[in-house]
Amino acid sequence: CRIDESAIKVGDFREGIECEQFAFDLYSLLLGFHLYDKLLDDSETKKRQEIALERLLANYK
Repeated sequence: CRIDESAIKVGDFREGIECEQFAFDLYSLLLGFHLYDKLLDDSETKKRQEIALERLLANYK
């Protein structure tokens, strides 16, 4: 995973992360955002997505 490797090199992510898991987690967030935004018309979707993304990134720092 080139993006993860770049983030590790510049110090944004910690060493030893599993890049395939990060890709899965990030893609799952994107699918969830689409589901809530387009299909469920949840007015809190953007806020929920921002919180979820912050938590995901914090887990890999």
